[in-house]
Amino acid sequence: MKTLLLTLLLAAAPKEPGVLVTMKGSLSSDGKPVTAARFYLAPQESHTAIELDKAGRFEVKAIASREYTVNIDADGYAPIRRTVELDDKGVGDLGAVKLDSLKTARASVVVAPRGSLAGAKVQRIELRHGSCANVRAQDDSGCLLAFCVSQEGPALQITRYSGAQLRPVGKVSVADAVAQLPKGTFVTGEQQTITLEEGEAFSAETGDPYCGAVLRVDAVK
Repeated sequence: MKTLLLTLLLAAAPKEPGVLVTMKGSLSSDGKPVTAARFYLAPQESHTAIELDKAGRFEVKAIASREYTVNIDADGYAPIRRTVELDDKGVGDLGAVKLDSLKTARASVVVAPRGSLAGAKVQRIELRHGSCANVRAQDDSGCLLAFCVSQEGPALQITRYSGAQLRPVGKVSVADAVAQLPKGTFVTGEQQTITLEEGEAFSAETGDPYCGAVLRVDAVK
């Protein structure tokens, strides 16, 4: 796993609101400069992107605040968010920040009208941070479920999308997951997020049209 080293320094931050301070630092990975990362600062009034030079150095002016949120987004890594609070001297230091490499989940999924999942064709999909897989039933029902994922740290997570509700089934096969589905509906208005783990299966369904799906995570790498 590569390590992204971020030295963040906010210098001479006055306590008066609206006064500019300087934020500077550098990025590196395995001893080499990282130049393609993107940074976004909050509070909102100082929200800005920071450009890096060829040596990975950056410097930006920001409105004085006691606390900043820094979002780090580098190609090939899971994005992270860190909060840094200035000390009495106006200095904030994130120290060494480790980024996790992006992972890919390979999954088997069936989509069909709620009562027809047992005979549905198994489809193979891949899921990665920031991507969605639109899986359509292999019949004329028009059933379609979208699975979108995000990665926070080392964990890939999937959240309901387009009205689909998620329900963990356990570490079982697709066929066993379908057999364990409740006879009635479990559509609710609650937001749910599930971490993708190898062997884990979950079901999803929508109420309009009344379609269902079972997705099993075959591998996460």
